[in-house]
Amino acid sequence: FLRREDADIIIANRTRSRAEEVAREFSGRVVGLDEVAGLDLDVIVNCTPLGMKGFPSQLPVDPVVFRPGQVVMDVIYNPERTPFLTEAEGRGCKTIPGREMLIYQAMDAFEAWTGQRPSYEVMAEAVRKEQ
Repeated sequence: FLRREDADIIIANRTRSRAEEVAREFSGRVVGLDEVAGLDLDVIVNCTPLGMKGFPSQLPVDPVVFRPGQVVMDVIYNPERTPFLTEAEGRGCKTIPGREMLIYQAMDAFEAWTGQRPSYEVMAEAVRKEQ
């Protein structure tokens, strides 16, 4: 989707070689983690374990990167509200918890196996019951 929309995809990772690998796959560009705070970003997605139950609760980026109106997503779904999302929300960002990703992945898997698209509400309720 992002390639079709001609989005500028920026990848930052602790391991530069891994960032370069992902950037090649998605036609993105690599920046150092220390450079993220100086960028004007519309969407930020945290794919680190920071904030997940059992991991450090530190933020993966400097919070100065957050600005009102940005979309900020965390792929972590336990806990639902991570320090990353809490900080972003406090700075006026629209936040998307990892639970949303989990629900849509489950919907896609169900459809792949059965050929039928399940209801979002049914899948969301199943996730809520398990958390």
